[in-house]
Amino acid sequence: PIKLGEDWRGEPTHPNRNVWVIRVETDGSVQHATTDADSFLDVLQLRLQKLRASTGEDVLTANCMSELARRLQGRARYGEAEKLYRECSRICEAKKGKDHPDTLTLSCLNNLAQLLAAQGQLARAEYLHREALKRKAKLGADRPDTLQSL
Repeated sequence: PIKLGEDWRGEPTHPNRNVWVIRVETDGSVQHATTDADSFLDVLQLRLQKLRASTGEDVLTANCMSELARRLQGRARYGEAEKLYRECSRICEAKKGKDHPDTLTLSCLNNLAQLLAAQGQLARAEYLHREALKRKAKLGADRPDTLQSL
């Protein structure tokens, strides 16, 4: 197996570089490697724990929450992801305000809506999507992130 922080040749990778690990089966199908993905979740959870202890509820902590939630959602751990998206959204709104043009503030809300839609909670998802779009429209109808939400 490929170790975390190494490429397929066993050479160290730059810490700012993401490495995607896949496994090609004998039938030609491609599978994601699960061991390193789980290890990465552990690293993100440890980072979040340390950020909470050192900086409390700030934007850096919220950014880590968003990344961890996105990864948990990808692993179908929806309950944990939803909790983190909600906390991320609450922190961003408290620190910057509901209508701040910061992408993290609105992306947490949008990601939460997509998570709820994936779980079949369409009414709740639609409400959050509309809320995010309404907030983005206040920033300008011709902004790329507003147009992307339509």
